[in-house]
Amino acid sequence: MTETGDTVTTANVITGGFPATRSGDSTIRTTVELPNPCVAPVVFVLAGSEDKWFAVTGFESEEDEE
Repeated sequence: MTETGDTVTTANVITGGFPATRSGDSTIRTTVELPNPCVAPVVFVLAGSEDKWFAVTGFESEEDEE
């Protein structure tokens, strides 16, 4: 996510595909250029399509209201 003016918008950055073994082992070594500023980056590992994903990083933290 990135800031555009006074709003936060989604900015998708995608690597090229990479192979995995039939047992699911894979290694990817790549870099991506993130938007500046980058707010709350999230990484998805997809299984060939955006409809099938099997790993994700990141979380949304809710602040306590006082």
